[in-house]
Amino acid sequence: MTQEHHQNPLIAHLQRVSADLSDIATSLQRDRHGMTNKLDAHTRAFVQGKLSATQDSQRRVHMAGEIAEYEIGKLVSEREDANEESLQLQSQIEQLGAFIIATIPGEPSQSQGAVDTAIRIIGEQHAALQRSEQMLAEANHTIEQLHAAKTITAPIDPRLQPSAVGSSE
Repeated sequence: MTQEHHQNPLIAHLQRVSADLSDIATSLQRDRHGMTNKLDAHTRAFVQGKLSATQDSQRRVHMAGEIAEYEIGKLVSEREDANEESLQLQSQIEQLGAFIIATIPGEPSQSQGAVDTAIRIIGEQHAALQRSEQMLAEANHTIEQLHAAKTITAPIDPRLQPSAVGSSE
């Protein structure tokens, strides 16, 4: 058993109960040997049954202690795994914060953690991309209308031709 298991009150209690039952069993065995000649068959069977029940109880307490020890070991292992995962997540968050500071000018611009800052920046960039896509669609529509009406008198930059703009999507 590790030192940590000795500090657990349940294990300590089960060990005390097991020791008490062991003392009772030893005492009953001594008494049985001393009284065997004085007892009749019925009384001897009764004493033997009590002794057997005491030993069975002692085995059960010992088994309960082993099960409790096993379960405590599992919980300790799970706690250690959770601590390790927490440290890994903290490291990743620190890397995200360092990346934001190093690559996004003006950040951090608000009093936020690295994750909230990343969420805000991604949201802002997504909204800007949607606005740009809408403006491009409107410009393409206007170009198509002007081209269809043949009101364009100046040459159009080939990159702005509806066929060139549409093919980049």
